[in-house]
Amino acid sequence: MNVKIFSTIATSVLLATLALACSPIWENRLNRTAQAQEEDTELIYGEIVDASPEYIMIPVQVAGNKGLLSQDSSSEYRGKGAVPVNMVFHSLKTGQSHLLLNKKAVISQWEFLELKKEKDKPARKVLFLRLIETDTNGDEKFDWNDAAVGYLADISGKNIQRITPSNAQLSGWKYDKNRDIIFMRVMKDSDNNKKFNSQDEVNFIKVSPNNPGQGKEIINDKIQQQLKSSLK
Repeated sequence: MNVKIFSTIATSVLLATLALACSPIWENRLNRTAQAQEEDTELIYGEIVDASPEYIMIPVQVAGNKGLLSQDSSSEYRGKGAVPVNMVFHSLKTGQSHLLLNKKAVISQWEFLELKKEKDKPARKVLFLRLIETDTNGDEKFDWNDAAVGYLADISGKNIQRITPSNAQLSGWKYDKNRDIIFMRVMKDSDNNKKFNSQDEVNFIKVSPNNPGQGKEIINDKIQQQLKSSLK
């Protein structure tokens, strides 16, 4: 008899729980929780940057978003408690504004590069970016342990293009203005373990900012094999 009573009580509790989960009250509670999480992401706008005579740029940061780079990941942001995630570009000529990125990402570094001046043409600049846009190691946040990808964009914040492999970490770059070439140092996840360490392959990539696209590797497989053979 006690077993039968216990079974009846358990069934009633289960049915009540299911009814509550399907009720408007529970649905409203879930909606309020999602709204609270959204409101917890605070937008912080940086100082206006003169991108060109026509365009200005405003960096956008967030605070309170646990899915992005943590404050402890970089001394650059530790004191600010905010993470750069996008840029607003505004045309002074047309009065129109637009975002640089249409996806979730961390802008770990950015720089305007003044390009080599071509004869009889005005000087040009491009925007160089280092983005963390994929949770490579699966720890549910974007940080310095994930892949870091290089991008180039117009000074208007349009025509953004990736110039380094998506499964690599961009660790450094240099713009050679005389040769009009961007040189970049990258580390590939060569063992496919979703991590970047001393066991992974390092290479160097070059790309022309006037004809951006996937950069070409400087050290090819043949050179790699020759180096390894010479050490044996």
